[in-house]
Amino acid sequence: MVRKLFLFAACFSFGLTMYAQDRYGYAIMRMPEQWRVSGLISASATYAPSIGLTDGVNRFHLHGFAEYHVSKAVSVKSDSYLFLNSTVVEFYDDDMFRSYFGAFYHLNQRSLGNWDVKFGILPGITY
Repeated sequence: MVRKLFLFAACFSFGLTMYAQDRYGYAIMRMPEQWRVSGLISASATYAPSIGLTDGVNRFHLHGFAEYHVSKAVSVKSDSYLFLNSTVVEFYDDDMFRSYFGAFYHLNQRSLGNWDVKFGILPGITY
């Protein structure tokens, strides 16, 4: 079952690459050189459904993140997951809230296109 899900995800993410052509013939619009500057804040909140691979129970979380760029190459990031509901009546208290906080180093290589390649550590707690 896990192999089938992995193969499906790999085919979906790598096999469905499409590009929109503009009138100048460029396949991908490149971001400006100075789009990541110190003081930049990015944040998002999404509804995140999931399914347990061992028990088949659907769980629903609210996922949010905030990232602050200290400099062009260094940023601090916080990820949080808030448990909302599940498809079974009983739920686990240790799955209520998860929060992660850490720092990242961005490579800033223009040869990679618009990809923001970064390395870092993001330890977290659950309560």
